[in-house]
Amino acid sequence: MKRFLSIFCLTALFIYLAVALSIYQKQRALMYTPILEKLSRSDVGVQNVEIIHVQTKDGLRLEGWYIPPQKENSKIIVFFHGNGQNIGSSYSGVGQFIKDGYGLLMVEYRGYAGHKGTFTEQGVYKDCRAFIDWLSQTHQSKYSDMILYGESLGAAVAVQMAGEYDTHALILLAPFSSMVDVAWARYPYLPVSLLLEDQYLSDKKVQQVRMPILIMHGDRDRVIDIESGRKLFEAANMPKKFVEFPQGGHNNLYDFGASQHVLNFLAGIDKKN
Repeated sequence: MKRFLSIFCLTALFIYLAVALSIYQKQRALMYTPILEKLSRSDVGVQNVEIIHVQTKDGLRLEGWYIPPQKENSKIIVFFHGNGQNIGSSYSGVGQFIKDGYGLLMVEYRGYAGHKGTFTEQGVYKDCRAFIDWLSQTHQSKYSDMILYGESLGAAVAVQMAGEYDTHALILLAPFSSMVDVAWARYPYLPVSLLLEDQYLSDKKVQQVRMPILIMHGDRDRVIDIESGRKLFEAANMPKKFVEFPQGGHNNLYDFGASQHVLNFLAGIDKKN
């Protein structure tokens, strides 16, 4: 009996370690689902976009979209899209703000939309710095005239950038508290904090952010649970606002009025200033 139990325990341990090793080795393939297809401006029905190029610190050339502000003294939204998106597929949501006078810089990442490079946490930060620096240097835009806006995985990137650049505001659509929390919810039997290479610790980083923050989340989000968004909100400094969409999922918050909440939030900041 003891021999049987020993063999059983060793077998179970071997299987557990094999599963953990497999997930560790494949973690980025499991975590990231980049859209490789590159959508043109005509594909998404927009013509007034300037195609711009930036160079990252590690030598990658990336393409983004830029539309200058349509009204004098208007801010520029710097948009970081989510995991299963690219700038073309996400334009219909964030592009709505152009008619309200805002400028728009759409950031693309390494490994997405035909770009070279492998997507990693530190790599995407380099990408985003290159776009923000381009906007600052090419158009002499002040950081205080920029609004950082991130969706899903892009929200984690936006939090990182908000800790590095003193911008006008931070807007997060369907964010998570950390990738560790997301992974633990899916693999509660694994020591994910030890296995994860790209941890996106937004709930820690947001504590260093000193600007108005808007967080929006759907109560029916099946990709990132709303409790993860609430945890991030609780960690953030004031002033901050949390908007819950009772019928909202992960990818449809614009259908429930997210854009109007963004406009109201930004208008409130301008009134206080």
